Amino acid sequence: MRTKDIIAELHKLDPSGDLVVSGIHFVERLESYYDGCTHEPITDNEGMIVGYRTYRQGPDKIVFHYMMPDDYLMDYPAEKFECDHEPTKQRWLNRHRRFMRHYETRFKRWHKRGWRMFVYKFLQLFFPMGEEEM
Repeated sequence: MRTKDIIAELHKLDPSGDLVVSGIHFVERLESYYDGCTHEPITDNEGMIVGYRTYRQGPDKIVFHYMMPDDYLMDYPAEKFECDHEPTKQRWLNRHRRFMRHYETRFKRWHKRGWRMFVYKFLQLFFPMGEEEM
């Protein structure tokens, strides 16, 4: 999809330009090789995807960066999370708490069991020692 196609579609969907575009945090222009290859679905005349193209060399690309509630809650305090529907807000906050508890438990388990082994393997990888030096 080209920039002109996106602009035309947006004008068709919202001629006044007053609607909120959900989830988009910011948009930036990058060189085609930067931050991974450029990806582009190939479509037919009816808009159905018939192939896929990816390339490193080519024109610059426009990248949309998204921020969904999960992303926000990972980086910012829950007190600043606003929602006009309390059950929905509680659902997002509970989901985030479960996610954090799950990974906190996994991290503690990993830390307890494997921290010394991780450091040992890391040091071996970057600073190899002979058997007699250990």
